[in-house]
Amino acid sequence: DLERHFCMTSGMVFEFMVYRKCPVDEVSVLSGTDMRDAAELILMDKGFAANYDVDSLCRQMEERLEAGMGRNYGIFRDGRLVAHIATFAESAGIAVTSGLIVHPLYRDKPYGTILESYLVNTLKEELFRVYTFVNDPQRIRLLKAMGNRLCGEYAKLVAS
Repeated sequence: DLERHFCMTSGMVFEFMVYRKCPVDEVSVLSGTDMRDAAELILMDKGFAANYDVDSLCRQMEERLEAGMGRNYGIFRDGRLVAHIATFAESAGIAVTSGLIVHPLYRDKPYGTILESYLVNTLKEELFRVYTFVNDPQRIRLLKAMGNRLCGEYAKLVAS
């Protein structure tokens, strides 16, 4: 009875072709000591929370950072991490972005756009092909409108 224990999520895979450059004064490179705060912020999103717990996500991001297969950026306000983005994979000229989130109390400014612009443009300058997996219909429309390339669809089973 897979239906009782798992549910399927699906979405679209995009390749970033271009991203408008935004001011980056507020963007900080996160270190290993920031990973727990980043994991806690990311898990405010129910989609991520269905797949991770704080300890496992924190450990995975630390391992990616140490192995040079991931990087994390954030924006701090009032001494706390309020926005985050990362690469969850980097290898052989390909990077996959993920973990984009802005704390609900700080969504009055375009922190997500600033972070995504910074990460995508940094990776493009390093000659990476940059991909992202998206399941939010509004975000799918946005990425299409921005001129990014729809590569295909994905699906995965997650524990329910």
